[in-house]
Amino acid sequence: MEREVQRVRQAFLSGRSRPLRFRLQQLEALRRMVQEREKDILAAICSDLCKSEFNAYSQEVISVLGEIDFMLENLPEWVTAKPVKKNLLTMLDEAYLQPQPLGVVLIIGAWNYPFLLAIQPLIGAIAAGNAVIIKPSELSENTATILAKLLPQYLDQDLYIVINGGVEETTELLKQRFDHILYTGNTTVGKIVMEAAAKHLTPVTLELGGKSPCYIDKDCDLDIVCRRITWGKYMNCGQTCIAPDYILCEASLQNQIVQKIKETVKEFYGENVKESPDYERIINHRHFKRILSLLEGQKIAFGGETDEATRYIAPTVLTDVDPKTKVMQEEIFGPVLPIVPVKNVDEAINFINEREKPLALYVFSHNNKVPVEWELIMENILSILFLISVPVY
Repeated sequence: MEREVQRVRQAFLSGRSRPLRFRLQQLEALRRMVQEREKDILAAICSDLCKSEFNAYSQEVISVLGEIDFMLENLPEWVTAKPVKKNLLTMLDEAYLQPQPLGVVLIIGAWNYPFLLAIQPLIGAIAAGNAVIIKPSELSENTATILAKLLPQYLDQDLYIVINGGVEETTELLKQRFDHILYTGNTTVGKIVMEAAAKHLTPVTLELGGKSPCYIDKDCDLDIVCRRITWGKYMNCGQTCIAPDYILCEASLQNQIVQKIKETVKEFYGENVKESPDYERIINHRHFKRILSLLEGQKIAFGGETDEATRYIAPTVLTDVDPKTKVMQEEIFGPVLPIVPVKNVDEAINFINEREKPLALYVFSHNNKVPVEWELIMENILSILFLISVPVY
């Protein structure tokens, strides 16, 4: 592993990743790979997560193509030196800011969007002139395999490499010195990544998910609200880092919300959700059983059907959920939506503030007088959402 990292570092030190023309050529080659090998990429994603081709393309591939186009359009301006205001110490100097690549970047991908979450940070790292080692998630085995096969065919084979494997390989990689590490996944592994990076003072970008709350005010259009929540929650079988994790609302709204979500699920996935080509499956049996354990002792208002053989869990809604139960203690990352009754908006705000900061917050209300507390919460949360889609300098 050390030899591979050193090989990539020597390629970076050669300087060939720095010129703007080279970066643009590599980005164009990456775009060509996605376009020319689209069928292979989609087949791998579909195999890992039981996605339809349409869902795989719309949820992962189209975003990658858009990101590449965005970089190609803006990169010439971004790499240009920018003059800065002078002071007494620099008044006789030429003062400017010149973005420089950091060096060798490690990208540890995630299994829930295995293509997007590996390639999107790669785009930023290439744009900034870095060398990159990608470690895809071993849980999305087919996508990891296709990445290792295709990237060397289109990109510089010394500057950008894929290393596949499990926990052992990731552990060995983290012993090496990198200049930046990007990790998408859970908090437990995030702490391991940060601890390993700290030994080399390596900067990190961690996207760790969390229990993203969804507050529904009594003054809103429930039809629109429930359609949006249903789409965001059950897309990719709930395996999305910014999916609504739970709902906070007044108790009187619960039955209406359940009924409207039930109707929307039928509209989206048909009478038999299990047979719908648009409804995915849980990634593996370990996560399947983990999600099942969250249902124990809960009041299931809708859904709850499961099939271990195919890792199927139906879109499920829980009502009158006790905040102390297991389902409210960890990120669900599955198609289970708890509803926690609160008395009013102030109680909802206090409920959120008493817990760890989530990755996203959803507030549905026609009331334009948003409490100051919501604004403070949103300032803390939204700052997390824009870390990946920029060049890594």
